[in-house]
Amino acid sequence: MEVLEIFIPISMFLLIFGIVKQVSDNRLRHKIVEKELVNSDLKGLFTQSPYPALKWALVLIGAGIAVVISIFVDVPQRDLLMVALMLIFGGLGFLVYFLIVRNIENKQNHSSS
Repeated sequence: MEVLEIFIPISMFLLIFGIVKQVSDNRLRHKIVEKELVNSDLKGLFTQSPYPALKWALVLIGAGIAVVISIFVDVPQRDLLMVALMLIFGGLGFLVYFLIVRNIENKQNHSSS
């Protein structure tokens, strides 16, 4: 139980830090693009990912599947199994998102050619 008592405050700090960093980076990107300090070749680096709802839906579905699996598996360290499965299925969600978006972009590039 000592590990969880240390892990929770650290993860909360990292979560808050990540949110603040993401918001500030987003504002900075918008200001740079608005002032046209970036040439047209680099504007693609400053755009947000397409279909963000799809990305997070797949990740959260993966996390939910991990929780359900960990409930039905009877092992001594169920919490550790749940975290591991959440990371695995969350990563698979990101991978599926990447493959879907790449497929959509390939179809759009072929249709515009």
